Formats: sequence, structure tokens, C-alpha cells
Amino acid sequence: MYLFFAVLVSITAFKVNGDGVERDILFPYSSYEHFHDITRTHRYVRDCQPKEHGNLTHQTVKPRKISEEVELTSFLHGVNMFGHHAVIKDPARMFSVQEPVGGGCGVNATSTVSQTASQNGCFIATNAGYFTPEEPGYGTCLGNIIINSKIVQTTDIQNANFGIRQDGTIVVGYLSEDEVTDQSNPFVHLVTGVGWIIRDGKSYLDESQKAECRKIETTGNLDDFFSVIAARTLLGVDENGFIHLVTVDGKTRSRGINLTEAVKLLQSFGVTNAINLDGGGSTTFVVNSTVVNYGGDGDKTGILIPRHVSTIICVKKFSSEITPEHMESLSYCCNRNYLLVIGLTVIISLSCLLHVHFYTLYQHHRNKVRDLVTGQQKKEALQSLLQQANNELSSEFDSELDDMDDDNL
Repeated sequence: MYLFFAVLVSITAFKVNGDGVERDILFPYSSYEHFHDITRTHRYVRDCQPKEHGNLTHQTVKPRKISEEVELTSFLHGVNMFGHHAVIKDPARMFSVQEPVGGGCGVNATSTVSQTASQNGCFIATNAGYFTPEEPGYGTCLGNIIINSKIVQTTDIQNANFGIRQDGTIVVGYLSEDEVTDQSNPFVHLVTGVGWIIRDGKSYLDESQKAECRKIETTGNLDDFFSVIAARTLLGVDENGFIHLVTVDGKTRSRGINLTEAVKLLQSFGVTNAINLDGGGSTTFVVNSTVVNYGGDGDKTGILIPRHVSTIICVKKFSSEITPEHMESLSYCCNRNYLLVIGLTVIISLSCLLHVHFYTLYQHHRNKVRDLVTGQQKKEALQSLLQQANNELSSEFDSELDDMDDDNL
């Protein structure tokens, strides 16, 4: 076993390619070829750690609480520290490592974090593991990668790992190849970073620097990588088993944080074990497929261009983890509801039409009856008047006849 990422930092902070893009490189090697010059073994890592840890070169945390909630906040601390913080409270269901669909480490394929997040249905996503950031070999993944229980790649070179096993146990630290490939409780997701920065709630930077040092490199180079201010992506877990995903914006050697500051920041969040992931221009924080942080590489006009990366950390909401059975159930439920709504709409519409129809008929017959009643009353009144007039005429006629009879006599 050899040690992964012992670190030069030829932090050539910025490189301008032929396309005019200025790349913020925070890479722990002077070149990809140096990747294989590492001679530290897992046994060395075990033997050089503090005695209080015995032979155990990693820590495990079993989630004590589970919640559907995802806490998402932004923070501003000091002058150069602006970042984003997500807390995942059901890691077994919500946390994963992902790569671009149809590509990834197997073919050195890369994509932006937002594109890979969209492809995999991620609610929140950040960049993840290290990869070769320039030609030749751009996109070559470094370290151990396990995605959805599939071993994408392992390496005889190791560094600080972060993963989750089948039973939900979260593992942080240095792993032998046998531990990586163990099938008794296999890893579902695993990613490798540079530097185990917090162990058991305490800073583990000094121990990590001692363990992750190549024989051909000086500790000064590793010190430089740890101490330089830059954009950082951090992955940790607290005592409850909640995963903390943190990014801090920056520009190498200009703004951002170093790993000493990163330790203090994570400790303020209650993180007990954490590693440092790829940073610099790779640092990206995505929410609902939208980049919300200020990171990436810049073009000639100063516009930031999201960097293509090999792997991402993906946080899914329960609503995005719908099985075919759930989809069928939801489809049946929705179709049934649609039919119910349509049926009720038809019934209500017919009721309204019938109401209008019968009301119209009612008004029509009411008017006819009223007209009939009114006409009959007029007829009776006229007959009464005629009868009265006739009686008066008859009375006057009889009176005149009586007068005429009296005269004749």
C-alpha cells in the first residue's frame, strides 16, 4: 500500500491555457507522473499515528438520528470567508457520490457539477474527488471511488477517505485496499480527498501531514498545500451521524481559507471527523441545478466558467428517490383523482344546466298563470261593471215607464 496525494504543491495557482481561460489550480502534485512516486504504506500510516488510536486508521460513526430535513445555509465569516453549508440528516438515503452519466472515471469523462447533478437528480451537489486537471490525462480520477455499491476504481495509493457502508455506517480516514473492497459490509459510496483534517473533534492536520508525505518531497510543500488560502470543499460528519457538506469561495493565494481555518470552521458546526476534497477552481456548490457560489475558472473578460470535474457529492431529497413501484402507485393515484375530478365537474355542470332549464320553465309557467289570473280578474270586473250599468239603465227605464203610465191616466 502506498500513500495517496503526498503533496507537492507546485501550487502554480493560475495557468492560462490556449483558449484564454485562467485556471485556478490547487493540485497536490507537480504533474500526474509524480502520482506514482509515493512510497508511504498503509502500515506506515498506522505506525506513525498517535498511540491513543491504536491500530485503527479510520473512524466510524453510526447515525443516531434520522430526519428527512436538509439544512441549507450561507455564511459570511471574516473578510475572505463566504460559503455554503448543507447538513444531511439521513445519509443512507440522501448522500451519494456520482459521476457524469455515460462517462466518468472509466473513460476520463468530466462534466460541470450542475450538469452531473441534473443527470442524477441531485437537490444539492458539490465537486468531490481529485482528478488530473490538465493534459495529458485530463479527468483521470485519483483515489478510491465507489458509486452505488459499484467499485469504479481502487488504488494501492491511499489517502483520507470518506464513505458510507451498506448498514449506514459512515467511515472517515485511511483505509487499506482490503478494507475498501471488503464485502461483509461493503461500501455503497466512497471518495478520496487530501488530508484528514479533523479526527474525534480535534485538529488532525499535523498527523495528516506526517502521514501524507512522500519521501521525495519535503514537508514544506505539504505545509504550503495545507496553509495556502484558497477555495475549499470540505466533507465531514458530526456525532449524530449527520453529514456536513461545506464550500468556501476563494482564489488561490488571494482569498479563501487554509486548512487550519477550515478546521475551526467545521468545529463551529459541530463536525467531529472531516476530510478535505478537491478545491481551488473546482469548488462548486449547486442547489436545484443552479450554481450558487462564486467559483470556477475565469476567461479573458473575468467571467467565471464552471470547471468540469470527474465526480460530485450528491444530496437527494426523498421526492427525487422514487422507485418504479412508487411511480406506478403515484400514477394510479393521480389518474384516479383526475377521473374523480372530471366526474364531479360533469355532474356539477349538468346540475347547473338542469337548474337553469327548470328555472326557465318555472318562470315561463308562472308568467302564464299570472297572465291567466290577471285576465280572469279583468273579465269579472268588466262583467260586474256591465251588470251594474245594466241594472242602472233598467231602473231608469222602469221609472220612465211608470211616469208615462201616470200621465196617461
